[in-house]
Amino acid sequence: MITAASIIKNLPSAIRAACRKTTASLESSSPPACRFAFQRSVVKTLLVSFFALIFLFLLATQASAKTWYIKVDGTGDAPTIQAGIDSAAVGDTVLVGPGIYSDTLQIMIDNEPKVVNVHMYKNIKLVAEGNPLNTRIDGSNSDIAIYVENVDSTACIGGFNIRTQSWGVICLLPEDSSPAQEDWEPVGIRCRSSSLIITQNTFNDNFTGIELFKSSAKILGNEIINSGRGIWCRDSSEADIRQNRISEAVELIICWHSNATICDNDLFWGSEPSAFSCYGISCLQASPYISGNHIVGMVNAGIGCNGGNPVIEDNQLEWSFANIELQGTPFAVIRRNVVLEGTIGIDMLGVSGGVIENNTIIGSGIVAEVSYPLIRNNIVYKGTIWCFGSSLALECNNVFIPSRPITEICTVPIGTNGNISADPQFCGIEGSGNYYLQDDSPCAPGNHPDGYDCGLIGTFGVSCGIDPVTQKTWGIIKSLYEGTTLDTLHGEKQ
Repeated sequence: MITAASIIKNLPSAIRAACRKTTASLESSSPPACRFAFQRSVVKTLLVSFFALIFLFLLATQASAKTWYIKVDGTGDAPTIQAGIDSAAVGDTVLVGPGIYSDTLQIMIDNEPKVVNVHMYKNIKLVAEGNPLNTRIDGSNSDIAIYVENVDSTACIGGFNIRTQSWGVICLLPEDSSPAQEDWEPVGIRCRSSSLIITQNTFNDNFTGIELFKSSAKILGNEIINSGRGIWCRDSSEADIRQNRISEAVELIICWHSNATICDNDLFWGSEPSAFSCYGISCLQASPYISGNHIVGMVNAGIGCNGGNPVIEDNQLEWSFANIELQGTPFAVIRRNVVLEGTIGIDMLGVSGGVIENNTIIGSGIVAEVSYPLIRNNIVYKGTIWCFGSSLALECNNVFIPSRPITEICTVPIGTNGNISADPQFCGIEGSGNYYLQDDSPCAPGNHPDGYDCGLIGTFGVSCGIDPVTQKTWGIIKSLYEGTTLDTLHGEKQ
């Protein structure tokens, strides 16, 4: 039997950090807004009798923890991964060596027989040794590769390559989709009533990568490629999803009736020219907190929410048909996002209330149909704001199209309520991605051309001074360099 102390120190550092020091890792790697959301959940947990009971229990289990080493040829401490889990005690580690593991067993789930590769039902750590690509759970003949139930936050799955069966991506219009679909199988990891940590795994070719059912798991630093659904939170799963990289799926992250925290994920269409994805983050009757994500090239929508009260802030969205799409949400907060190109920047249908503020939208605009939010302090550059059957409160927006005068926004005349149409004077040249403001920008605090006290318009503040340009004739320019050789110029640079 290998001791825990001798083997844990040889685990990949990312997995050790996530499995043993998750709280510190999540806090230090998050932006302030995300970190605040996480800290609130930590405080709620600490209010229970932690010091009296849990601390003593953890000390006792840690002192007796063992590591069960599994080898692909069956000569380890247990012949299979499942045998290692069955043999392990609470607090133990099942460490899986390199190789392809395809053993299966049948268990009953919701009164139906299901074929799984691994059934994890204890508070243990299940981790792979070395590079995640070298230790594969092969679920090609399974309904579920790893089924997890009734484990808490001391449990962890880390470092595996998980594959079931390939899934082709087909993007459907919302009216053609089938939200009644209950089981998108095969599944890489399915969790029920669990709050474990799932970290540093690679998921390839699964119908669903990770599915959470009534689970508050932490999904941290995984890569998911070519799935029907990447991460699926359903039925009151208060998950914490961050720093994952997901591509080539119908819905990269989807939340049904679940108020997840979704932060700092990289969501994109795919690595191959023929690959594509449909929805970056999709929500149904959910109120997620969505922050710090980078979403590129979705066929349908970068972020799409139907119902619920989402908070969407500090994201960067690029080149999706609709970068942000809301339908039937009673109240939504959309602020400080950078939205680049695509057909529609922010699309709203039947949004009863909320606020759309301090966004920077380049190359598209805002479409409001039968919607009533407050829209204020946004920059819309090379686009505009369209209203259809909507009564909008518009304040301190800058809507500007070069070489095309804008006289009104949704029948509201320019100059009313602090709305303007002026070059925002970004620091970067067009296409540079630098949307900070020059200090003479009309969007900078105190610079409003009509004297309104609007504060900051757009996402970013002042970051550069005025770069004056004066006209010079070609003769003047040549005279500046008369008598100058290349050697001289090189000497001046030195």
